[in-house]
Amino acid sequence: MISDRDYNTLANDVYKVDSGKAPDIHRKGDTVAEDQFHVLGTEDNSQNGMQAMATVAVIARNGYKSR
Repeated sequence: MISDRDYNTLANDVYKVDSGKAPDIHRKGDTVAEDQFHVLGTEDNSQNGMQAMATVAVIARNGYKSR
């Protein structure tokens, strides 16, 4: 289960998909929330203002993180 701190960090990272507000935006393949989540896709719709990011948790096994 995700902690409140991790959720807060992830929620703040979602807003970094807007190239008009963040100099270094997140894209598919990046990791976010202190490298705990892998970005599967992003959406920045200027017509309706939606900013979204699909992520999956990075799981460590045998010393390696999944990607």
